[in-house]
Amino acid sequence: MKDPSGLRLEIVLLINGIANVLVAAMLLAFPPLGVGLPGLATPTNAEAFLAGGWGVAALALGVARVWAWRKSELRLPIAVVGLFEGLALFAFALAMLIAGKATVLQAILPLLIGLAFAALYVLALTVWREKPAVATPI
Repeated sequence: MKDPSGLRLEIVLLINGIANVLVAAMLLAFPPLGVGLPGLATPTNAEAFLAGGWGVAALALGVARVWAWRKSELRLPIAVVGLFEGLALFAFALAMLIAGKATVLQAILPLLIGLAFAALYVLALTVWREKPAVATPI
């Protein structure tokens, strides 16, 4: 029996997977074109290289999440990874903001995305989780 109030885990995985692929496209395309990422100056060659590495990682996570959207046996482990990723992204952006290493403009997007996806995963894994059918006595 499904709880109709909320997003199902596979939908959260699909949305997060698409977001990862879009971030990967930005990380892989902008630096080689000499375009700065939002809130950042035009990257040096070393920064472009690092952005490309992170782009490949984001692409891999995005593809895994889209794959888990269709494969029920992958949903729980990929969702747990997504929960930790969201929490880590939020914590890192908050630490950089507090330490003065990032401006509010640079930190706001990872703060919001990290917190939003962490919350969606917690809700999808707990409150919105599909409840097993209860057998009724005959």
